[in-house]
Amino acid sequence: MKKTFMKWWLVLFIVGLSVIAESNLPLGAECLAAGPQPFIMAATPLIKSSEISSVILMGTGFKPGEEIYLHFVTPDGQQADITYALKPTPKPDITGTWSTTWDAKDYVVTKLVTDGAYKITVTDGDLRPITHTIVFFRLGDDQKAKEKSTK
Repeated sequence: MKKTFMKWWLVLFIVGLSVIAESNLPLGAECLAAGPQPFIMAATPLIKSSEISSVILMGTGFKPGEEIYLHFVTPDGQQADITYALKPTPKPDITGTWSTTWDAKDYVVTKLVTDGAYKITVTDGDLRPITHTIVFFRLGDDQKAKEKSTK
């Protein structure tokens, strides 16, 4: 039994080495899930909507120094440029990465944001979509109480 177990481990080890040897990646090379395509993600994908609502956004795979804009897209397809509300203004560095924080307070206070999923789209200087991500907003208890009192 012990010899059979060792034989299987040896076979798996040899197969694993052959797969690594056949791949294009050298041993120890970093493999990024985003690949060569631009990619954006929200470090805070679920935001509790309140008077203080911040969304941390990060991107990778962009051209260094590329001019990019971020747009907030509602479920019904309406878009708004949120680049003015980002600190700092996103600008891909020499590695093609950037990070920023969006203060979504104005969108929460004016009720442009309610419970649900919203798309954040990155566009180039000609406003062509490059990539997007989804963020989820959830009304906080204080916001729900305010809505009930105004009804």
